[in-house]
Amino acid sequence: MSLFGSEIPTITEPLELSIGCHFDTWIVAENTIKEYGKRKGFAINRHRVEYSENQITNLGDRVVKKRTYVCEYFGKYKPNKMKSIEQQHNKGSKKTDCKWHVNLSKPKNTDFVHITFIHPDHNHELLVDNAIFAAAFRRFDISIMKEIEHAVV
Repeated sequence: MSLFGSEIPTITEPLELSIGCHFDTWIVAENTIKEYGKRKGFAINRHRVEYSENQITNLGDRVVKKRTYVCEYFGKYKPNKMKSIEQQHNKGSKKTDCKWHVNLSKPKNTDFVHITFIHPDHNHELLVDNAIFAAAFRRFDISIMKEIEHAVV
């Protein structure tokens, strides 16, 4: 038993995304897009998913047909003003309504996932040190994970 899950190899070659790029699986596509964002200075979030009707995998999961990944700054902050004034907190948000996103699709009769659309523009500064400081990239060191695994198992 391991706390690490399955390890995905790190992508070392130059990486560019374009319409028509093919990936073997959704996992490979997601990891490639996340690595792209990490190298460019922003984090990626899953935004929207569409499932195939009447298709289920061998494990009983629904089959993903389309998915959209967005920049971490995508969208606008939506305050919850339904709470009483005593329970409200004036807080900021990192959301800047950034439009960067990528749409992927896996049609029924294909064995690959491909990019169908990319909106390449950001409305914020891309941070070179984002790979160090972004919450999406923070992880325990492998030696610490092994120590935790040893203490738990």
